[in-house]
Amino acid sequence: KNSIILLLAFTMLSLGSCTVMGTLYPLAENERDLVSKNELIGRWTDIKDNSQVLIIDNVAGGNDKVYRLTLIERATNDRPNADTGYFLFNILIIGGNYFIDSHIDNVSMFSGETRDYNDLMVPRHFLYQIIFTSSSEIALSYPDPEQLVKLIDEKKISLRYLEIRKEDYLILNESKELKTALQQSLDFPSLYKDMIHLRKLE
Repeated sequence: KNSIILLLAFTMLSLGSCTVMGTLYPLAENERDLVSKNELIGRWTDIKDNSQVLIIDNVAGGNDKVYRLTLIERATNDRPNADTGYFLFNILIIGGNYFIDSHIDNVSMFSGETRDYNDLMVPRHFLYQIIFTSSSEIALSYPDPEQLVKLIDEKKISLRYLEIRKEDYLILNESKELKTALQQSLDFPSLYKDMIHLRKLE
């Protein structure tokens, strides 16, 4: 139930009615594309809403370019049941800007009873621009879906998409084309007008 909402949550702390467009392919073509930013490791929360805690760490095995995010939804009066979501992400630099490519961690998210279905689930990748504003604060932003679709239809950004259902889009391009399109998207600052500000917890 809430776990499915959390799938869109790295769609991360998504702004209520907003939707993050997913991609079929990852942003990185190979491990050489990835960078490490270990200052992300730790516990974070939204500056405006502390009902969620994000715990970021490296994945087991010591790979410092692959991160695991555990998103804990605290119980509140409006949401009496706490919930937890698990995501994997990596970081790339495109056009001098940092971007996150995240997807649900199926193995951690689903119990043993449902794990047999993992092979049938194709994870969507969700792309975010990340700005390191200080040692204890970061800002996340993602392309506004409506504006992005408009720019694609006007052939100002070179992407192909499938509308799965109303206002739910999947980008079909492969990694190299995605990187080119993100570079193009930086020419349209209004695409990234909505930001989520996170602060690091002591």
